[in-house]
Amino acid sequence: MKIYVVVLVIVLANIIVSAQNVNKFSTNVISGIIKGKVIDSSTKKVIDYANVSLFSSRDSSVINGTVSNSKGEFIINGVKPGKYYAKISFVGYKTTVITNIFITSKSQAAELGLISIVPSSIQMSGVVVRADKEMIVTNLDKQVINVDKDLVSSSGSALDVMQNIPAIQVDIDGNISLRGNSNVTILIDGKPSGFAGLSSNDVLTQIPANSIQSVEVVTNPSSKYDPDGTAGIINIVLKKKSNPGFNGVFNINAGTGSKYNGTANFNYRTGDLNFFGDLGGRVNQFNRIGLSDRTNTFGPSVSYLDQTNSSKNNFNMGNFRFGTEYMLNDLNTISGSVQYRRFYATNSGGINNYQLDSASTLEDYFLDNTNGNRSVQGINYSLDYTKDFEEKGRQLTADIMYLDFSMNSASKTDMNYMLTGGSPSILPSSSINNTYDNSNKLLIIQSNYVHPFSQSSRLEAGFKSSIRNLGMDYNYFNYDPTGNDWINNLGRSNNFGYKEQIHAIYAIYTGSIGGFKFQGGLRGEDAITKSTILNEGTTYESHYYSLYPSIYFAYDFSPVDEFRISYTRRVDRPKPWNLNPFINYSDSLNLSKGNPNLMPQYTDSYEMGYSSFIFNINIYSAFFLKQITGLITRISSLLNNGVTMTTFQNIASQKNYGAELVGNGSIASWWDYNANVSYFRTDISDPQYVTGVNGYSYSWTGRANTTFKLDKTLSLQVSYTYNSPTVTAQGRSDALYFTDLALRKEFMNGNLSVTLRATDIFNTRRYSGTTYGTGFSLYSEGQRDSRIYYLGISYNLNNFKNKDKVKDIPNDDEMNSD
Repeated sequence: MKIYVVVLVIVLANIIVSAQNVNKFSTNVISGIIKGKVIDSSTKKVIDYANVSLFSSRDSSVINGTVSNSKGEFIINGVKPGKYYAKISFVGYKTTVITNIFITSKSQAAELGLISIVPSSIQMSGVVVRADKEMIVTNLDKQVINVDKDLVSSSGSALDVMQNIPAIQVDIDGNISLRGNSNVTILIDGKPSGFAGLSSNDVLTQIPANSIQSVEVVTNPSSKYDPDGTAGIINIVLKKKSNPGFNGVFNINAGTGSKYNGTANFNYRTGDLNFFGDLGGRVNQFNRIGLSDRTNTFGPSVSYLDQTNSSKNNFNMGNFRFGTEYMLNDLNTISGSVQYRRFYATNSGGINNYQLDSASTLEDYFLDNTNGNRSVQGINYSLDYTKDFEEKGRQLTADIMYLDFSMNSASKTDMNYMLTGGSPSILPSSSINNTYDNSNKLLIIQSNYVHPFSQSSRLEAGFKSSIRNLGMDYNYFNYDPTGNDWINNLGRSNNFGYKEQIHAIYAIYTGSIGGFKFQGGLRGEDAITKSTILNEGTTYESHYYSLYPSIYFAYDFSPVDEFRISYTRRVDRPKPWNLNPFINYSDSLNLSKGNPNLMPQYTDSYEMGYSSFIFNINIYSAFFLKQITGLITRISSLLNNGVTMTTFQNIASQKNYGAELVGNGSIASWWDYNANVSYFRTDISDPQYVTGVNGYSYSWTGRANTTFKLDKTLSLQVSYTYNSPTVTAQGRSDALYFTDLALRKEFMNGNLSVTLRATDIFNTRRYSGTTYGTGFSLYSEGQRDSRIYYLGISYNLNNFKNKDKVKDIPNDDEMNSD
């Protein structure tokens, strides 16, 4: 803990010194100047009469302004010491923003140099140069999806948003995969969600789509990011404003089948102090049906197990976030926030089990009825400090985050035997009751420093430490009708503890020479884990070191053509429930257990991409290869009693490779579109042939989204998604496709909008697949409520939606734009 004390002392010392120097710049009367030259990015010709406006970084107030002369040059005089940003605009060109402009006692002149502005019909890499933001923007290392442009998910949750993002698939349980790989890391505002033990469905359904600013998809993350998630990272950026005065956006939505939600995002800024927050609530109900047919070839004769199931699920969710940021002076900002989420879910359903002999004659029939509930709550505390320096682009950040999460669930299953051996059953009904208590506490301390050597090169370095303590307490009770009591079955109960420490340091160097850009990084991690079966006193420990390099190269052939290539190393660590050897008996015919000896699986990820603007179409294409070793593989086997057992092993290796094509543009001034196609092939190599799979399969996904601007205030959007058949470790899933529709009408100069939305209008969203293993084959299919109609109303107070906060630190694509 010594390193944390040192970091905290350094940060607090900076805050104290900065607070003492709040009025330092006002002790002397200084008048600075800001100058530059405006040119066309394509022709390199000077732009005269371009508008140049200067704003205060503290409160975005207008300080001064001027226009460029016949030589494209401009000068702004009489600028007081402080931190500023400038906007350069001209008719027919995209507005360009220059950040981190400083006037100090030591540097009284700011030379902005040549400022290239882009014609409004061109999109640069990472910079959209049209009056409206595009729905999908491609940067050097990620794709950014602007959720405000996605009408068909506007009244839903983050899970609905995911269904319209290139290369992402969502299955019937709401689990997501990226380019055919389900090992995806989900971040919220660049930080872990903290909801360990929950599926991606549970995490994403808690986040209203209306509270999301954008979604960033990072398919090949640099060494700065945590290496977890072999497929990549999905970062959900929530709305957070710092506009002067009080601003807000309020949404309310209602859908068929008892689906309601509402959100409110707001901020209040006065002087150097900004308060921000959001509130949200959701009531959701959905039904699910399914069936499965299993053929057993294990043993002397063939037998069959047919199952049908149905369930009804209810969710009640609520969340709030409140935070404040204080600008100690122009160079130092401290902020803090607290976020609380809670949801309560109930479910009821039944499974009909039919066991048949080789002649398909019904021998046994019994019915499982299950009723359950879950209560989940989590609180997240965050304290952040940012120190800017007079040198442009130089910055130090330090963050502390603590998450406290808990989940309590209970379920009761009644088993009613109808037929045994082909005759009415004389077996008594039985009941079991399960309780599950999960706790997760996570502490994260991290710091990052950026040091520019020039406008074209910089070094970034930092560290991160995370300490996790997770507990899972599972109790299995049998009903005793004699004593009318529930008896704890200790043989089927489990108390599992998991502790994890990960300490990392990293460094990244970024530079450019002419049109050539490069970045190299290295991350080193020390991971310590300890798993304990508390009710048995058994302990499993692991301690390993790993290095994660990242390399990026890019070359600009022209202002609109860029080629890039990258390599990174990633890891997927076993989840706590993958390690727990406890046998899950919740389905008496399909058991599962973890493997405490699992090791991480590693991925070498290669990607090559090209972006261009041709025929009025913004195009991005990519080719990728991911080589996975020590693949954590789900293994199912048939036991002698006809029950399947599923566990996990590091057996196979896997290659995922394919291509991606994304395009967007306008057919007419009133007709916009974007489309994407992802093709990926999976090769599974199992030398021991334990999985039963040693071959390949291919699949592809396609999405098309088109928006018609019927008039200035009325828009219609249609979205179509197709997922082709794809391979799994022991089989394949079938094709899936659906169509969504949305209509939005704006009033009051765009501050009030009404949206009508219909999902899966043709009711085609059904899931099906086949699993193969030694001695059996299994076909299953299912469907959730998918054809739903929504009505949503949104109101923006003080034009909250359109006043975006200016970011001070550019991304790698923006390094040389100034």
